[in-house]
This record gives sequence, C-alpha cells and structure tokens, in this order.
Amino acid sequence: MMRDGKALQLATSHELGQNFARAFDITYTDEHGGAQHCWTTSWGSSTRLIGGLIMAHGDDAGLRLPPRVAPVQVVVVAVKDKAEVSAAVAPLERELSALGIRVRVDQRTDIGLGRRLTDWELKGVPVRIEVGPRDLADGQVSVVRRDDPRRDLVPVPAAAAAAVAAVEAVQGALLDQATALRARRTADVPDVASAIAAAHDGFVRLPWSECTDEAERALNAAGISIRCVTTPDGEVPASLDADGLRAQRADRGARRRVRFGQDDDRQGDRAARAGGGRRDRARRTRSRGASWPGPALRSCRYRLRLPESE
Repeated sequence: MMRDGKALQLATSHELGQNFARAFDITYTDEHGGAQHCWTTSWGSSTRLIGGLIMAHGDDAGLRLPPRVAPVQVVVVAVKDKAEVSAAVAPLERELSALGIRVRVDQRTDIGLGRRLTDWELKGVPVRIEVGPRDLADGQVSVVRRDDPRRDLVPVPAAAAAAVAAVEAVQGALLDQATALRARRTADVPDVASAIAAAHDGFVRLPWSECTDEAERALNAAGISIRCVTTPDGEVPASLDADGLRAQRADRGARRRVRFGQDDDRQGDRAARAGGGRRDRARRTRSRGASWPGPALRSCRYRLRLPESE
C-alpha cells in the first residue's frame, strides 16, 4: 500500500494468455509446422520497485530508504573545516566500515551546512552523524535518524555503535509504519456496494462468493480491481481452482476472501482483459498508478543497493 492508500503492483508475474500475441501478431511454428499465437507472460519486477519504495516510505522532505537497500547507510558530516573535526571523522569512518556499514564522509565545507543536510535528507540516508567543533569540545557528536528529527548527542567513542543501532532502528521503524498504515486502511466488508465505498480510502477484503462477473464490472467501473485471493489466515491458496473458491454460496465462499484496492489506471490492461474469465482477472491482480510522488521524486535518480540474500 502506498501512503495515499492506493495499491501498486510489485514484482509479480502474469499469464497473459494469447491476447497480446493476437494484438501484435506474435507467432511461432508448432511441432506440426503450423503457425500458433504465443502464450505470453508479464513480469512486474522493474523500476516500479523504486517507485514503490519512494511512495511507500518517502515523506515531504524526500526519500526515506530502508537501510537494507540504501547505498549509503550512514553519512558522516564534517560541520567545519577544522583540524580537530577531520581528526575525528577519519577514525569514525574506518570504524563504521569495519562494522559492515556502508558509510560516506561529507567534508564539503565550502557548501553551507543547511544545504548539505537537506541534500542527505532528500537522498534518504537512514542515519547522519554530524561532527562539529562545539560538540567535539564536549567530547560528543550528533546522531540523527532520517525517520526521527531528534538529534542525539553521544560520546565520540560510542558514536559508531550508536550509529549501527540507529540503522537497525530505522529499518524496523519504517517497516512498522508501513505495516500499521496498511492495517489501519484495510477494511472487511460484506458486499460489493460496501467495497466500492471503502476502497477509495484503502484496501478492502470481500468474500470471494461476492465476486461475480457482474460485481467485478461494477468494481472496475469505480476504478477498483482485485489484488489477490487469500485464505482467512492471510495465506495465498495453492490454486485458484481449489474447492469452494468459485462457489457462489455464502457458506462456501466465506472460506476465501479477496482483497481489493483502488487503481488510478483504468485503461491499462484492456488488451490483457479481453476474453479473460473471473479467475484470470483475479490471477493478474493488476494495480498501477499510485499517485503519491511528492518531493521524493527529486531524488529518484539516487541509485539503490539491492540486498544479496534477502
């Protein structure tokens, strides 16, 4: 769920059948030498992942990158061009690197401090350490989290450990905030009319028995489409052909629930929808057009680092 309550399709695959192949005359020669239209698929893992990250976590000050994908997890900012500042920055950088933190040092003291801090906020760096002569005189540096405007003063010897703890805290906080938003803006409704009213403020869950072709046409006309089909405990069923999934009766249908969300792009998949049945449309779970860019888009060229093992 994006921060405006709309859905965004992420990293999903779709069996498109032969609809696009017929539209664009994509054929192959079968084992009997005849021409057949291709059966095609669509993969949704692309730059939309970056868009989803921006719209799910960003705020009015710019990006807020989860540390596990942030190319820079901690930036050490030298406040002044002073010998004592440089002497404190260098060992701090080495210590953070030794702890496995992706760190960068900003010693551009020819640029105003406010401008530099704003730049790092726009880029969404999770944690910032500010090293200035005044704080150093008291044996301290400032540690600031991107998701929390508070500035914590910590002793210089404890600065690296404090930054590592802050990185982990940001990771958990961004996940908790996004999860809480989704829970707060997801409603369970009994029928299609209620789904249309509620989906404009977030997601809705509706019994699968209510999702007839006529109901789906009404939902699509309102800009609402199926996201996924789940069991009561939130799991995805092994097959959309599972017993009871297509049942129209309330007692059987109540065993499966379908999640809906608002879709800003009502024109997007007409070719793929042509000729598709209710099960095919559910499988595609299309969702595009979430519209919460804000100023975070100014930094969308900032390269992300994808984790290798998660």
